[in-house]
Amino acid sequence: MLLFYSDPEYAKKIEFQFIENGLAREEHCIYATEEDPTFIKKKMEEFGRVSDFIKRNLLHIYQTEDPFMHPEGVLAGAKSNFEMILKDSKPPYRIVAMLIPDAGTAEAMCTHIKIEREFQDSFEGFNGSVMCPYNIKKLEQNKSDNWIRELFDSHHSAIYAPTFEARRGCCIF
Repeated sequence: MLLFYSDPEYAKKIEFQFIENGLAREEHCIYATEEDPTFIKKKMEEFGRVSDFIKRNLLHIYQTEDPFMHPEGVLAGAKSNFEMILKDSKPPYRIVAMLIPDAGTAEAMCTHIKIEREFQDSFEGFNGSVMCPYNIKKLEQNKSDNWIRELFDSHHSAIYAPTFEARRGCCIF
């Protein structure tokens, strides 16, 4: 599932609600980001009993490594991040993750598409759901219609939720 947003705070609310819905079903929920896990945990605590779910091993918050710094290349770095976030969980999974943090370069865009295609090709055997958040402002800088089209093609659904103020205009595709 794609999440397109322009307001990071509003995006966090949507992401956390997605995680909260999974926790209510006792799914293993994973939040992976380049941000500090302590910061994310504090933000999540505004929504519920984060510590209880962490103690019960149902909620996992990870800080991912910069895949561009991986010695075997960015694709290997993204795969390494994905393996790391799944290691302490069991299906069914509910994941919010951006494995390539910067979509602003041609290399990052290419790698995003490779990862999305590879993941989509093996998704039938994957027992879970994944939300991939993308900041519209960064995408607009790329002005690559083909890249955005490829993102849509490699996901089952998309949410367009630019800002909290525009939430009445939130669209699900």
